[in-house]
Amino acid sequence: MLLIIIVGMWMLPWFFSSPVSDISIEELALITSAADSMKVKQHETGGNIQPNDTKYGPGYTSRKSGEYTREPYSPKSLFLFDPNTASLAQWKELGLPDKTIGTLQKYLSKGGRIRKAEDLQKIYGFPPEAYEVLKPYIRLKENSPELPEAISKNLSWKDLATSPNGYKPKKIPRVSINQSDSASWEALPGIGPRLASRIVLFRAKLGGFNSVAQVGETFGLPDSTFQKIKPYLDIDKSYLTAKLDINHSTIEELQAHPYISFQMAKVIIAYRVQHGPFKSKEDLIRIALMTPDLYAKLEPYLSVY
Repeated sequence: MLLIIIVGMWMLPWFFSSPVSDISIEELALITSAADSMKVKQHETGGNIQPNDTKYGPGYTSRKSGEYTREPYSPKSLFLFDPNTASLAQWKELGLPDKTIGTLQKYLSKGGRIRKAEDLQKIYGFPPEAYEVLKPYIRLKENSPELPEAISKNLSWKDLATSPNGYKPKKIPRVSINQSDSASWEALPGIGPRLASRIVLFRAKLGGFNSVAQVGETFGLPDSTFQKIKPYLDIDKSYLTAKLDINHSTIEELQAHPYISFQMAKVIIAYRVQHGPFKSKEDLIRIALMTPDLYAKLEPYLSVY
C-alpha cells in the first residue's frame, strides 16, 4: 500500500500541469522590459499611465514605448510680467509649452482672471517647475484691462497703455469727503454700497471729517482699501456740522459721538455737576479719562456756550 501511494504522488503532477507556453525568450524579455518601464514611470508620476492616454496633459510627449514624459522647462529669458495681459510672444519667451499657453488664453478669454500668483497652479497642465521659476517675476496690475479684448489683440500691459485702440483704464473720480453721497463713494475702487453707507453714517455721527485719515477709521473698511482710495480724497473743513455743546448736551447726546464712550459721557456730566459749567473746551483735560490724543481728536467737534 505504501508503495502504491508513493507511485501515485509521483505521477500526480502529470495530470494537473498547465500546457507549456510557446513564448520565446526574446518575447519574454520584451514583456519584462515593458513591465519594468511602466513600473518606473508609475513611480515617477504617482499613478497609472495608459500608453494610449493622450489626455495626460499639455507639455507631455509620448514615446513609441508608450511612456509619457514632461518636456524640460527652459525659459529663453525672464522679465516682469502680468499673467492677465502677457502676449503669446511673451509666454513663449518665458518658456511655457504651446498647449499650456493655449489653455491659459482660453481660460482668460472666457472671463477667467489670475487674481494672485498661486492661481497659475490651477491652470491645467501648467508646469510646477515653471511656476517656481516665474513666481518672483509676476506683477499683477490693480486695474487690469478687460481680458477678452487684451487677449484677442495679443497686447502686453505696456502696449495697452500706449495703443490708441487699446484699453484705457477707467478714470477714478476725486471725492470730497464731507460733501459726497454714497454713490460718489461707490465710484472708488473697493467701495461697495455697504461700505459707502458706513462711511456716510460715520461722517454724520462725527459731525464731519476733520482729516482724510478719519475715513480709515470707518468700521469694516480694510486698511488696504483705504490706502487705495486715499489719493483720491479731498477735504473741506468748512462743511463740518453743528458742534457738540459740552455744557448743555445730555449723556445720550455725548455718548452718541464716536469718540465719546458711555463712561466718558458720565464723567463729563459728573464734572459739570460738581464744578459748574465748563469755561472752555480745555477744561476737559482736567478729567482723568481724557488723554491728550483723545482731546486732540475731539476738540474740533466741541463748543462751550
